[in-house]
Amino acid sequence: MASDNRRVIRGEFHTDGATFVFKLDGTPFSGVGATPQAAFDDLLAVEQRAGDLPQALAALAREQASAVERRTIVRLVGAAVVGLTIVGGALGGAVALAPRVVADVAQTTLAELNEWAAELTPEERRSLSEIVNPPAEEAPAEAADEAAP
Repeated sequence: MASDNRRVIRGEFHTDGATFVFKLDGTPFSGVGATPQAAFDDLLAVEQRAGDLPQALAALAREQASAVERRTIVRLVGAAVVGLTIVGGALGGAVALAPRVVADVAQTTLAELNEWAAELTPEERRSLSEIVNPPAEEAPAEAADEAAP
């Protein structure tokens, strides 16, 4: 059996009664003629003159689709970089201000304690002094005797 080199050509015929137009599916190509056969033959001639144009158009469409994807990825990466820069700047600013905030809080606390201590009566001061600095307990007499030679 001989190899079959035929291919199926899909398209649509349109006519106004005098002129026939055959449009090839999936391409911008069409053939025009006075009969359906003439329109079909014109379409085949157009396709031969176009050569690899259908493949080139398909490749161009794929390239444009991938360009859109690349632009989307670049936008997302750019937005992520801007977001991370903002967050990093805020964290860096907080870290840079932390020692000053701690110093201010400590200074305010010491000032408040000083004011509170200034208002204490002498008895309250002695009581507080005994709590903060308890008197040293004397060693028991037995321990002192053992330590003596």
